Amino acid sequence: MRYFLLGLALLAFGWVRPSAAAMAITGNYLSDDQYSGGYAIGLGVYGLRPHGLSYYGNSDFSTHDNKYQYDSLNPSSFGDAIIARKHDLVLVNFGVTYTLTPFTAFYGGVGFASEQGYDAKFDPTYTLSPDGTYYVNDNARDRSGGNANVGVLLFLEHFTLEFGYQSFMQKTYIGAGWRF
Repeated sequence: MRYFLLGLALLAFGWVRPSAAAMAITGNYLSDDQYSGGYAIGLGVYGLRPHGLSYYGNSDFSTHDNKYQYDSLNPSSFGDAIIARKHDLVLVNFGVTYTLTPFTAFYGGVGFASEQGYDAKFDPTYTLSPDGTYYVNDNARDRSGGNANVGVLLFLEHFTLEFGYQSFMQKTYIGAGWRF
C-alpha cells in the first residue's frame, strides 16, 4: 500500500505539468513526535496559471529504518517493556491551485492517508538487538482514511514558501521550493 501511494505522488508530476503555465516544486516538513524521528516529510508539485486554476499533487511520509524489526512478534510478546509508540505515515493529495497574485497562490484538495503503528520495546537480555531496543508492529493502532488539504504558496522570484494543513493528522506544515 505504501509503495502504491508513493507511486501516485510521483505520477502527480506528469499530471500537473501539462495543465500549467508554470510550476512550483516544494519539499515540506511536519513536526510530530508520533512519527519516526519526530517528523514527516513531503513533496508537492503545483501547477500555476496567472490568475487562474490549475492542479496539484502532494504527499507526506515518514518511515523508520531499523534492522531490528520483528514482524512475527506483537506488543505483548515476551512481556518486554514498551518504551515508545510511533506511527509510519503515507499520505497523498490531489486538488486545484488558484494563483491570486504574482506572489501568492492558494491550493485545496482531498486525498488518502494511512498510518501503521509500531512499538519500540526494550529487551533486558539484549538477545533481540545489541542495544536492547527492538520494534514490533502494533496493528491495533493502524488507521487510514480521507484527508482534506489546504495551503498557500508565497513566491519571491523563483523561491517558494509553503504553509499548509492536513486534516487527517490535524497538523500544519511548512515547506520551501522553487518555481519554474
